Amino acid sequence: MNDLTLNLSPKKIYGYFELVVHSALIVVFPNAVRKGCRFHLGQSIWRKFRSVDLCTHFKKKTEIGMFLTFFGLLFLNPNDVEDCFTSDLIAFQPNDDRIHVLCDYFLETYVIACKQFVSTIYLG
Repeated sequence: MNDLTLNLSPKKIYGYFELVVHSALIVVFPNAVRKGCRFHLGQSIWRKFRSVDLCTHFKKKTEIGMFLTFFGLLFLNPNDVEDCFTSDLIAFQPNDDRIHVLCDYFLETYVIACKQFVSTIYLG
């Protein structure tokens, strides 16, 4: 086992949408295509829904319920997410403190924090 030499050079890596993760991946595997994991992004968003008490609204056809479908942003071209979120969606957000908290979280955690990687992170 001590003589085992591994030369890892993956072509594609799936990781969390977190700045620290993608920073490390760039250093360790600079030539690999980095892909964001939809499952973990969805889990993170769902935990935030729960923490601000929005789960009951998710499947309802209310103003809040309809707005919560904006998490389909993950299917947009990565270069379009920031403009769509800040220009289009924020203009239509319901006037509810929980929605403001959720939008601030999403903007700070995913849109702004991952902005520098937008051209290199793709959903897998």
